[in-house]
Amino acid sequence: MGIGLSQGFEVGKVQIPNLTSPLFLVILLGYILKKISFFDDKTVSELNRLVYYIAFPLLLFSGTSNIELEKVFSLALLLGFPSVILTIMILSFFVSLLTKQFQRGTFIQGSFCANLVYLGLPIVLTVLGEEASGVATVLAATGTIVSTILSITILRFYDPSPKKEGALGRIKTFSTNPLIISIGAGIVFSYLEISLPEFVLDTLSLISRITLPLILLIIGFSLSFQKIKEYVLLDALSAFIKLLIMPAFCFLIMSRVFNASGTLLFASVLMAAMPTAVISYSFAKEFHSDDKLAGSIVNFSTLLSMITIPIIIYLLI
Repeated sequence: MGIGLSQGFEVGKVQIPNLTSPLFLVILLGYILKKISFFDDKTVSELNRLVYYIAFPLLLFSGTSNIELEKVFSLALLLGFPSVILTIMILSFFVSLLTKQFQRGTFIQGSFCANLVYLGLPIVLTVLGEEASGVATVLAATGTIVSTILSITILRFYDPSPKKEGALGRIKTFSTNPLIISIGAGIVFSYLEISLPEFVLDTLSLISRITLPLILLIIGFSLSFQKIKEYVLLDALSAFIKLLIMPAFCFLIMSRVFNASGTLLFASVLMAAMPTAVISYSFAKEFHSDDKLAGSIVNFSTLLSMITIPIIIYLLI
């Protein structure tokens, strides 16, 4: 793209490997620890619960509780990224007509449902710094909510089972999860200008230092490449849409339609470049879609993103 978004950021093209390599090496470490049985599934499950219910919500709360709302919230932030997700969903819907009926829901959601929270936030904060935490957190929140609603809608549409649970119940369950609650609480604190005691801020800062490495280790532990060979063509097609087409569309929509620039545009495109979210596997399984394809798409896109994300960053700066 060559759009020079590095202006104002302390990052140059030669620094890109230094920024992204440590993140993917930690993911690789998690995968290696799995292969040598250093951790068992139960231990990783407990670590994931620690991250999901305590560490990550506190990190998200810390990131949103001190943002300046008047500088962060805009039409581009609230509507721009959801518009990108919706556009990619429509595109992948037509592409999915090339696949088998029972694979279409999985393929569609795998092409737009990005790993915004567990991978997007660490990468955006690493590249842009803590000053981008407010924008990145809101992008992750709005993107996750919209992706979840669209995933439920499309998978429910293709669900072959005669008994289909209502989407409202699932959306209600999602809206009460600790990540969304922590973001909402942080925005309330920011809006009311509630200042936290210094020792509380220091505690949140200390917890945040362990949160992102744990997340990356868990992602590495969850990787499995056994099914990639079976679904390689669909994996490649989905990854092409997710890792290349989606960030390109994001740049065009955010910059041309919503006039976004600077941190917001950079963070949005980076978020759009993230691989498929692990939760897409759970959704596919719940709605009787091809969950094996879902798992393969997640793993293939995560592996390929180790190459595409540095390229996207290089083009942005």
